[in-house]
Amino acid sequence: MNWLGPEKQIEVIQQGDVLLIKATGIRRTVDLLMPLAFAIFMYFVWRERHWISSVIALFIFGSAVWVLFRSQDGELRITDTHIEANGNRGGWTDASVQFRWIDISGLDFRQGGEDELSGLYARTGRWNATCLMAGLNREQSEEVIAAVFRRFPYVVMAEDKDGWSLFGNSELTTLDLSKPKN
Repeated sequence: MNWLGPEKQIEVIQQGDVLLIKATGIRRTVDLLMPLAFAIFMYFVWRERHWISSVIALFIFGSAVWVLFRSQDGELRITDTHIEANGNRGGWTDASVQFRWIDISGLDFRQGGEDELSGLYARTGRWNATCLMAGLNREQSEEVIAAVFRRFPYVVMAEDKDGWSLFGNSELTTLDLSKPKN
């Protein structure tokens, strides 16, 4: 049984002008043990008659069960003009998102942090990124990126500016006040 292995299995399918990438969720043992651990915690809190803590524990247990039975599958549909992500993107809902390539400055793997999950992200600005597929590890994300750029090597993306300026990317504006008057 898979204890802490990859969360998803990747499948790359070429359908004419469309590259379809499917990520199928894999049930891991640790995912099955989380609701059990919360149920035990909920029992001990309920037994001590801490009602507010019992309500909180019940909410956490319900969330763990909801995540367990929720679909972890995701799909990317990629053409030479846009990329569309459907399915599990890491939020509470499975809303789809679509970007034109000229709005994306790059695809990359993000480890995740306080409020974001690990997975494949599309950089849509200097500080902005949108999750396209949650639950992918670094190797899977790099496999997806390589497949995309093998299939669409000449895709035009947004320009990525590495430098940072307090005033944005504009040139310094002068008012010509230091020039002598003629």
